[in-house]
Amino acid sequence: MSMHADRTYAAFGAASGAYCDVPVAASNMPDDSPMQFEVMYDTGRLEAEDLCLQAAGRTLAAGNVAGTDVNITRFNPSDGIIRFTYTGAMPSPGHSDMVNAMRFRALNSGRHTVVARKIS
Repeated sequence: MSMHADRTYAAFGAASGAYCDVPVAASNMPDDSPMQFEVMYDTGRLEAEDLCLQAAGRTLAAGNVAGTDVNITRFNPSDGIIRFTYTGAMPSPGHSDMVNAMRFRALNSGRHTVVARKIS
């Protein structure tokens, strides 16, 4: 499952306690401008377990993520909104690639949804 973040929905079925990794990709990326993204999820159904899987350790707080091009600019576990900036250089203008990946844990069984969008 990969989400292109112009405005994308990832829907998946999961049992209670199961983990799901959600990659966030962007298309038509500029070659030198930082991009901001917003990821939204239902806190009654999912719990954020890691905000940047590319990092060596688990990330659950706002700030620059060591060893990556990701800066978590907003995370409050109770409101279901995560914002991050991606500052990585692209090989060429208009390139498409994964910019981040996050891990969620299902709090109950059933269908779950994560929404990602590029906000600038």
